Amino acid sequence: MNFIKNSIIIMTAAALMISCAVRKKIVPTRETLEKRAQEYFSAKVEDDLSKMYRFINPSSRKMISEESFVRQQKRYAGFIVKGFSIKEITFTDPANAMVDVIFTMESGDVSTQFPFVFEDGNWYRNYPTYEIDKKK
Repeated sequence: MNFIKNSIIIMTAAALMISCAVRKKIVPTRETLEKRAQEYFSAKVEDDLSKMYRFINPSSRKMISEESFVRQQKRYAGFIVKGFSIKEITFTDPANAMVDVIFTMESGDVSTQFPFVFEDGNWYRNYPTYEIDKKK
């Protein structure tokens, strides 16, 4: 009986170790932020508003539906982004940063900043609550 108990304990411990090793933990580094920012701005260039929504921080997504987000973003439909480059990343603390980006547009280059936050184990575009449509 002890052999069976010990075997179960050993197998459970091994399974937990394997699952921890397989699950890749994202650490809030400049490199992981830059990769996520690149993906977010690429979605902007592609005008993939649904993909952009998935890059919004989870706490903001609880306050705004994808439909409302898309509706808000369509207000900027006349501003066609052809490309971008990340100019600088400035950390305000280990889990918050400002990403300076230069957008290439038909009318010329435009420089702006976007806040990003490390939330729920990943970097997200920190969507300002003042932009959230309360009607959802």
